[in-house]
Amino acid sequence: MLRDEYGIHKIAIASRMFGFVVNSFFVERPCPTLIDVPPDEQIYLDKLQAGLGKAGYSLRDIERIIITHPHFDHFGAARTIAGMSGAEIWVGEKGIQWFLDFEKEIHAEEVGRRAFLLQWGAGDDEVRVVDDYYRRANPLAKSVEPARRLREGDLFDLSTLVFTVASVPGHTPWCILFHDVENRIAFSGDFLQTVTSNPLIQRNAKPLPLYNSLRSYIGSLEAACEAGLQIALPGHGEIIADGSERARHILAVISRRRKAILRLLKKPGQTPAEISRRLFPDLLPGRLFNALSEITAHLEILEEGSLVRRVGDNPVRFSAL
Repeated sequence: MLRDEYGIHKIAIASRMFGFVVNSFFVERPCPTLIDVPPDEQIYLDKLQAGLGKAGYSLRDIERIIITHPHFDHFGAARTIAGMSGAEIWVGEKGIQWFLDFEKEIHAEEVGRRAFLLQWGAGDDEVRVVDDYYRRANPLAKSVEPARRLREGDLFDLSTLVFTVASVPGHTPWCILFHDVENRIAFSGDFLQTVTSNPLIQRNAKPLPLYNSLRSYIGSLEAACEAGLQIALPGHGEIIADGSERARHILAVISRRRKAILRLLKKPGQTPAEISRRLFPDLLPGRLFNALSEITAHLEILEEGSLVRRVGDNPVRFSAL
């Protein structure tokens, strides 16, 4: 077990409000460290405290917090915990603006997200449901002042392992994982988990020109396969015993989903929202943005390959060629 061999403790923290379980990982050496932390609300802090207590530690003992990406369920409580313990906070350099000024960034994101949903065919009621989801989530994270900005290739020690920082864009443009290459163990955040991560559109981020979240995600997954990743410690769900095999499985899912979208487009002139309702009939209402992010990224790739064409712009519709 990782706990016995390396002193790595998984702390799973459930949220009824959002319908998921988020993982924090606690490592005792060389100093008490958390990899990702839950939303900033007392109920989640209490659960994290209980998990640390099983290892003989408390929140006040934490000396370092290392974050995989700037989403509320992975860095939300970092500032609160650092205020209690004096812990350093380490984040990826590429997403630094989100950590430094989260409140401003999420406001711009809200405006862009609403326009995105309407452009791609969501109804007013659907947009309101998505807005409500994020308005409940956004207060559960606070801006932080990082002590260290992690760059691609940076090294740091945890337990007896040496981790390398690697960029794995796709779920966000700024996701990073921490990989011990020799032992093939990685903290993978939302990049690699037991469900397929959504490659999210983040319109106000202004990432690299021609950035496509899904194409980037595919590239990150292919790199994980080539690296021979074995044990992946994810941001949600169970520990993955064969990370490379999981990455290959996700690539196959992405391929099947693109073919399914093409089949659906045999009926011409559909909006991405209409495709989403047919492709994901059991989708929770607040998750429409996640689904549309992935579908529109597929459609952009299909359009570049001259397999579909778009018609109009308010809302955008697509047909197979």
